[in-house]
Amino acid sequence: ETPLADAVLPAHEGDTWMDWNTLAVENPTEFGTPRHPFKMKRQLKTKVTVMWKDWFKNESSFLISRYKNEEYGFFVEHIKSLGDEDSDLKPVPKGFTRMETAAYNLWLPTTTPDGKGDACVLVQVSKLDIGVSVPAFLLKQIGKAIAPGIIKSFRDSAKFSLPGSAAQHAKFRQKRQADKEGLYAALDRVQAVGKSKLPSKAGGRVCAERLPDSSIFELPEPF
Repeated sequence: ETPLADAVLPAHEGDTWMDWNTLAVENPTEFGTPRHPFKMKRQLKTKVTVMWKDWFKNESSFLISRYKNEEYGFFVEHIKSLGDEDSDLKPVPKGFTRMETAAYNLWLPTTTPDGKGDACVLVQVSKLDIGVSVPAFLLKQIGKAIAPGIIKSFRDSAKFSLPGSAAQHAKFRQKRQADKEGLYAALDRVQAVGKSKLPSKAGGRVCAERLPDSSIFELPEPF
């Protein structure tokens, strides 16, 4: 039950990750071409600790590409690891293993069940290669141990920039209000369009059980 811009903000603002992400060793660093809200390169270091043991220490250098559709109202993110041929590729830090990442995030604006507030639905498809061989049963047990915490921290962080959030989250509200890159204003426009138009493509209010059909991705002309 969080508007699109507020849900995207924590991951977009690289200097806030240590305030919410339970796996990050430090805030991600940006490199390569000058930062742009719809295209940026980042390096992220993560650590999985279960029962006081560090099971995985991974580094990932990746490109984030984004697209906003203001005709139907949706927002897409594509996150893909940089190849060895990329001149900007960072070396793997000592003690870490490179993780290959491929993820697609589809953000769909909607309203709260009572129709009085803005909200959004995230549909994600991702694939990770942690760079080491791990028995399936062990990976499953580790996943069970850490997944609930990861999901909770992500959901909680989406509310940090909302009015009335806790005092320690003031910097999230400040970043939302400052909107130095204009991203959040753009996502507010997407929110307004999506919550109005997407229900006609979903047969009702968009929710996890009722998503719009594929016609929202059809373009009038090819690129």
